[in-house]
Amino acid sequence: MCIAMLMFLCEYLGGWLVFQYNESFFQQAELYVPKKISVTMRIDEDILDWFKGQGQGYQTRINQLLRKYMDAHRH
Repeated sequence: MCIAMLMFLCEYLGGWLVFQYNESFFQQAELYVPKKISVTMRIDEDILDWFKGQGQGYQTRINQLLRKYMDAHRH
């Protein structure tokens, strides 16, 4: 996403933001995307069937659930 678009979004959502961001912030910002790795897990069949039954993106939903659990239990 270009700097101008990010600045526009920050201005548009300005009432929701705690900090005011400027062009300098976006020029120095670094994009962080958590690395995804492929794993093999043993999951109960009914659990996997339920997630798959929710439609496309079941692996993403499982990952989101695991992340929420991890965040809630960090010390």
